[in-house]
Amino acid sequence: MKMRFFLLAVLLCAVLLQTQAQTQKGNGILGGGVSANYMIQKSEFFRSPTITPRVNLQIGHFIANNWMLGVNLAYSGRYSKSLFIPNDANTSRLSETSPEINPFFRRYWSVGPMLLFAGAGIEASFNNSSLTTPNSNGFISSSRYKTFSINPTVEAGATYFLSKRLALQGTINGVGLPIPASGIGLGLVYWMGPNGTGKENPETTLTTTQAGNWVVEGGFTGRTAYQQTIVPTQNKETTTNSLALNASIGRFIAENTLLGVGLGFSSEKTEATPIFGPNQTYSISPFVQRYLNNRRLTPFLRATILYSNSGPSASDDRINSIQGVLGAGLAYRINNRFLVETSLGNISYQLLRFNTDSQLHSANLSAQLGSGFSLRYVIAGIK
Repeated sequence: MKMRFFLLAVLLCAVLLQTQAQTQKGNGILGGGVSANYMIQKSEFFRSPTITPRVNLQIGHFIANNWMLGVNLAYSGRYSKSLFIPNDANTSRLSETSPEINPFFRRYWSVGPMLLFAGAGIEASFNNSSLTTPNSNGFISSSRYKTFSINPTVEAGATYFLSKRLALQGTINGVGLPIPASGIGLGLVYWMGPNGTGKENPETTLTTTQAGNWVVEGGFTGRTAYQQTIVPTQNKETTTNSLALNASIGRFIAENTLLGVGLGFSSEKTEATPIFGPNQTYSISPFVQRYLNNRRLTPFLRATILYSNSGPSASDDRINSIQGVLGAGLAYRINNRFLVETSLGNISYQLLRFNTDSQLHSANLSAQLGSGFSLRYVIAGIK
């Protein structure tokens, strides 16, 4: 037997006055929803119900024209039981809760019938899960897993108005530049405040990809995970710390031709018995990218060579990898400072060398319709 229900509740209250500019000081947005999924799996000897609720809320307020401060709040959970009939004492239980908070700021631009925005914030999330499982000896084993993380966030998106108050909003977000498709959202928001219907973008000449400009991007993530397992004869604690850094810089050596290099580093160490790690990875990736025209929306071609070295830091048993990638995509010039890009496809070849006697060769061909986005920031060259 299987039962599901899904609830969406969005867009509450607001002011009823006519408006003049959606991004004027005093306006704001309100969006969010609530959902719950209930499922039960049954057989002659087994029954397992599961419920997964989720609630999210987004509130934003324009503190100045085109500048918004806001917060995203979210809560999700998963609760399940596994009962073995007829002995209900043999019941496994899983409980997982995940609250999140993400204060953010945004800058908006009017482009034709749409509002484009880019922003950043800090996301704090906490995950707490517990699992209890009986065994054949009648003992109950339990394990707890707790994770707390704080990450910088960046986002880019667009808003299209269906009416003076109701808008369709698409957002991509991640923890660094460029923004991968780690989070893609599309939904409705309610526009609050006494102001109105937007303004035209007076910008007609774009210098985003002119010779002498610089492009910078990068990000970092840090994570600590703690796990405790308790059984009748053993109490085991494990802590895993991980860190990842990446940065990229490029310069337009000619109009629409970008030459640059990316650097990356990651490390992970598990404190247990025995201690694992730290496992570290270093990478360098020179690239060249060519934008094919001067229009706001332009295709581009990109070639990258990526070298990485990974493995335990105190060992000679490390993996060397070299990869060549040819790709194509689309770029949209938001203004003279921001580019939004998406990859449409790439072809790559990779060689992994584990030691003198072991190698791995791989080739990859992929195509996708705009599922991976990035946001790039442009610094004007010094004249």
